[in-house]
Formats: sequence, C-alpha cells, structure tokens
Amino acid sequence: MSIPAIELLLRESIGLDAATVGLSSIERAVAERMRACALATVEQYRVHLESSAPELQELTEAVVVPETWFFRDEGAFAALSALAAERLLRRPTAALRALSVPCSTGEEPYSIAMALHDSGLPRKQIAVDAVDISSRALARARRGVYGKNSFRSRDLAFRERHFEATKDGYIIANWLSSAVRFHPGNLVTRRFSFPVEAYDIIFCRNLLIYFDRPTQEAAMRTLGEMLGGEGVLFVGPSETSLAASCGFRAAGDAASFAFRKSIPASAPVVREKNRIAPTPLPRVAPKPVAPALIELCDIAEARRLADDGRFAEAAACCERILVLKPAAEAYYLLGVIHDATGQRERAADCFRRAVYLEPDHSEALAHLALARERQGDHDEARRLRSRAQRASSANQAVRP
Repeated sequence: MSIPAIELLLRESIGLDAATVGLSSIERAVAERMRACALATVEQYRVHLESSAPELQELTEAVVVPETWFFRDEGAFAALSALAAERLLRRPTAALRALSVPCSTGEEPYSIAMALHDSGLPRKQIAVDAVDISSRALARARRGVYGKNSFRSRDLAFRERHFEATKDGYIIANWLSSAVRFHPGNLVTRRFSFPVEAYDIIFCRNLLIYFDRPTQEAAMRTLGEMLGGEGVLFVGPSETSLAASCGFRAAGDAASFAFRKSIPASAPVVREKNRIAPTPLPRVAPKPVAPALIELCDIAEARRLADDGRFAEAAACCERILVLKPAAEAYYLLGVIHDATGQRERAADCFRRAVYLEPDHSEALAHLALARERQGDHDEARRLRSRAQRASSANQAVRP
C-alpha cells in the first residue's frame, strides 16, 4: 500500500522514475532499510521516511547503484582533449571550469582533470566541481583510492602518470586532489552546497535516463543555465535525442555526445572585452526532435534496421525509444549494435543496463559473460553464464 507513496517521495526528492530501476529494486531497498530501522511494516517505514532526512538519504544510497570507471566512453574524452587544446591556443592564461554531475565515486571528474592536463592545460588552470547526491560516493571519491574495476579502458598509460600503486589500490596524485572539489548536491531540486559558476564544460551522463520526461526537461534547463555561452555539455549515449529535443545542438563528432546551447537567430551577439568568438561548429545543428516523432520508432523497427545492417539508424532508433522510457530490450539491442560495430565498452554498458532493468534477461547476461571473459575475469564470466542459463530455463518453463 505504501510503496507507491515511497516511489512518489523518491521522484520528488531525487527525480527517480521507478520504472527505470524496476519496482523490485525499490522493494528490496525498502526491505533492507526496514530491517536496519527495526520497523515491521512498510507503512511504519513510510511515516519514518517522511520525517527523517537522514533516512531518505539512506534509502537513496540503497536505491542508487553507481556504475563508472576512468575514461568511460573514450570519444567524449577525445573531444574534451581537443576542446582544451583549442581553448589553450585562444585563451592561454584562462582557467577552464568543469562540472561533473553526478560524479559518483570520482572516476569521471578525475578523468576530466587528467584529460585537460594531458592536453596541455597547466594544472593551476584546471578547476573541476564534482557533485553527487550520495554522501558515501563522495567519501570514496575524496579518498581517491581505486581498484582494478575502475580501470577498464584499453589504454591505461594515464594510470602510470597520475596514480601511485599501493597495497590498498591505486591512489590519485596530489595535484588531482587539488584540482577536483567534491560537493553534495541535487540537480533535480537545484540544491547545491557551493556557488554555481558558468561552466565551460559540463559532464552529465547517464543520469537523465532515470527521470520522467518533465523532470528530464527541467534538468536540461538547469544544465543550460549553468553552462557558459561557449560551453559544451556532454551527455550519455542514450541521452542525445533528449538534448536535441531540448534545444541543444550537436558539437563535433557523434561519438563524443557533446552539445552546445542553441542561440536563437534573433538573439544579439554579445562581444565581451578581450573575448574571442568560439570556433564555428563544423556542421549544421540537427533540428529538435519532437516527442511525437520519437514515438514513431519502436523496437520492432529498430530490429528490422539492425537486421538490414543499417546499424547507425538502428542505434538512433533505440536511443529515441530510450528517451521516452528506459527499456531492457532497447538497451539490449543497442548493446548488440555496439558490439557488432566494435564498440565493446559501450556494448557492455548497454548490456549492464538491460540486466539492471530486467535481471533475468538471459541474452544480455550471456553477452556480459562474454565481455567479462574478454577482460580475463573468468570467475565473473562463469557466474554470469550460470545466471543466463537459469534465466533461459525459467523463461522456457513459463512459455505455454
């Protein structure tokens, strides 16, 4: 009876659309917290939750499962490096301000700082604000010690340059601790514990897919307000259609998932003193995608396009589906497409999301097992294959 009320509270406080993580995930988190609070009924827990901000934080921690690693989605960081190098030529002494929201356990904001540094930007000109709703994630990020699961990129040369190997894991260099500032904050409620600046770079990736449409649009408006006039916003692969439909224009290569704010044709050009205009974009910005048009693409159409070998169109179709509502089958098909085109990291990310939404998705589990096998994690691969086999058997048993 009270689970819907708890879902509503999570939607209002952190913007979570329960359908994106699955009702079972929320039920498990509630059961876990009920045991911790020694409460016997969901109604008792609801009453406690509504009157306790610390408990709402604890439930948020139980529901939100971070999934991140250093230099995730290499195309985005390649674009960031090019942007920083170009910026250094135009404004050699200016600081570059970046925001990572949500920052999870710190891998993304530290990656931003490393990419800026390795592109030639002096350390004293790098300023990264990192924001997350999870106090536990922020504590781990500030500690700055990481295990092998955080290093999944093909090129790990950055680890030798910016980390020190210890018995507890790899610890970040001191200069990274100085360049990245961690803060608690909530994009949905616009509550931040620090003065928000006009940022040159914003990374907000794989967060918006967990919101309903009105919350997505409100979050995009907030991001637009925080982004400087020449700034660039990086979103997740499944959030590109959302950015386009909210008035942002693609910037650079499609694999970078980068956007700039659109400037109305009638808007006056403001020239700041000693400020050089940004380099023009190399291609025409796409027209915003209307929600009514997004709905025309369904999973059957995406499969047909993929079967015909039209992978780019099939991937775009899947992303349009995911803008409306995260769906395990759409993530699974997008993963298959990425795998077929050699983008294995992005494929594995999609398979993980499919399993997150549908824990018994046997095909996604099987693909994840293969990905783990490629990484040399044979124990995890065996566990995933076992799960896939059990899920497949169970699915066959319930068929008429």
